[in-house]
Amino acid sequence: MKRIITLLLLIPVFYIANAQEDDQKDQIRTTPSPDFPGSLVFEYGLNYLTNNDHVMRTNPWQSATYNIYYFYPIKLGESRFAFNPGLGVGTEKFGFEEDISFQDVNKITELKTIPELPRFDTLTFSTVKETQLIANYIDMPLEFRIHSRKSDHKRSFYLSLGGKIGVNFDGKTKIRYSELGSHKVYKDNYHFNINSFRYGAVARVGVGPFNAWIHYSGSKLFRGNKYSGFQNPNVWSWGISLATF
Repeated sequence: MKRIITLLLLIPVFYIANAQEDDQKDQIRTTPSPDFPGSLVFEYGLNYLTNNDHVMRTNPWQSATYNIYYFYPIKLGESRFAFNPGLGVGTEKFGFEEDISFQDVNKITELKTIPELPRFDTLTFSTVKETQLIANYIDMPLEFRIHSRKSDHKRSFYLSLGGKIGVNFDGKTKIRYSELGSHKVYKDNYHFNINSFRYGAVARVGVGPFNAWIHYSGSKLFRGNKYSGFQNPNVWSWGISLATF
């Protein structure tokens, strides 16, 4: 993870140094772009849990994050810098390698194996295909960007550093399983004491509408005193983005 962050920091430094010679050209010749304030950004990435129990180890390909954000860039004078506040919705999925899930017991979230859950304790001839915890947030990303071009931020190479805060509005568990040859899905729509608020740091490196990003959550996944039987993990994720407009 440290190597990824270091790479994100170093690549644009060399690029921007070489791009300084093109400033005068950029002031005269710019690339036409749609005259729309801001951009709608679609993100896809993979989630990982840190400091968690071995039994809670995740399958990255079943632990996806999907975010849709609207960013409104505020250029800081005639410089390469811009402040990019945003607002949107984020979905985090955590798919587990083991056949486990969560259960509410007297308003405390407990980790259980699938056969211990009330829905599955009498189930016979079943095979668990996938088990996930899903959390949905309203997020507010706040980022500062440095661009290689002063006069054409939308078409330049850039580095972005910042963070985001979010409010959880929905949570659930999902279990895919087979029973006597039939494929079924069981969902338990409950918040499972997922932390009501989250905050974390974000870094991006990109060019034009494309970028790669990494996010580390400083907040824990669950509320501080509302869980039992497992360690409360942090979340980090990485992925790619596409900006429209």
